Amino acid sequence: MGKRFIACLIIVSLLATLAPPPPVVRAVERIVEENFTATQGHWAENTVIAAKKKETISGYDDGSFKPDQDVSRAEFVTFVNKGLGLNPRVYDTDFRDVSSMAWFAKDIAIGQKSGYIQGFNGLFRPDASITREEAAVIIQRLMSEKQSLVDKKLAVTFADESQIASWSLAAVEQVT
Repeated sequence: MGKRFIACLIIVSLLATLAPPPPVVRAVERIVEENFTATQGHWAENTVIAAKKKETISGYDDGSFKPDQDVSRAEFVTFVNKGLGLNPRVYDTDFRDVSSMAWFAKDIAIGQKSGYIQGFNGLFRPDASITREEAAVIIQRLMSEKQSLVDKKLAVTFADESQIASWSLAAVEQVT
């Protein structure tokens, strides 16, 4: 499960293109070293530090970072918005399970208004762990917005392909 979080983090950090100015980078490096101790020696340590420097991730309120914890759907949307610099003046969402007072409400509204998240039956399930399939569909929607995709079937196979839902298979193949 932690590998899925790191894979999502890697994808979102790759979407980020601008690094903060050098003085900010040094300050962020110090903060990462002091607070993100759980990443020291972790296989994704360099990616986590790079994402922190680009301010794509911020960790938890206590300053910690949990690289082996699942990523929630709300956290993933927040990563995407930060990574792409999406910050339009949108504050309301139509999802019944997203309170306007929740820390993630603005990010969910941005994702919904941008069209890359849709939810299901009026719900978003912000606290549920995001699946590889859901992440692939979001990334595919973002890619479709940014560029015309080549219409070809990729010759990619997965050991667990039978477990990938049919609604997400094309997206999983396209972002692989």
